[in-house]
Amino acid sequence: MSKENPKNPEMVGKATQYMKDTLIGEVLPNVEKNGLKTIVIGGGANDILGALKTDEAKNKVEESIKANLGEIYQKCRQAGLNVIALTMPPFDLFIETRFKDPAEKARHYALWEAINAFIIGLEHSDNGPNIVVRAHELVGEQKPDGSWIRRQNLTTPDGLHMQPAGLKLVSDEIEKNINSLEKAPASSGATGA
Repeated sequence: MSKENPKNPEMVGKATQYMKDTLIGEVLPNVEKNGLKTIVIGGGANDILGALKTDEAKNKVEESIKANLGEIYQKCRQAGLNVIALTMPPFDLFIETRFKDPAEKARHYALWEAINAFIIGLEHSDNGPNIVVRAHELVGEQKPDGSWIRRQNLTTPDGLHMQPAGLKLVSDEIEKNINSLEKAPASSGATGA
């Protein structure tokens, strides 16, 4: 199992791999022992925050995130867990201040949109999350052009993290969904394939 530090710059594109390795190696073997019923998965942001100098680099990171998150959701459902997935909140300020090249900024925005669409697209599927909490809608705001920006009172000045008010919105939505999921039996997500 990978024990690399996900905050390490070499982890760009690998943070969801680290999540998957930890899940498979440490969490899933202890589901019954620990009485786990529901798991909340929020991933993808640390994978996409590094340099994306080319479309090829963007595509490689996108494929990696989708494969890792897809497998995470599937393994959790097969273990009998309810899965709540979180979309990534907008981090437009981070992108705008960290990257100078307009093409690189565009790749980051496109990747953010693609991963959130992927997560939402798996909701209610046999091997996807039972429920997706749309964090980007809770702490962000959609502009007329369709892009998303952070709501300043709900996110930190670095544009990456949520303020207590933003965390409260997201955690309240998670709690509401946990309560509704745990009233019904968990689906195994197994498709017989």
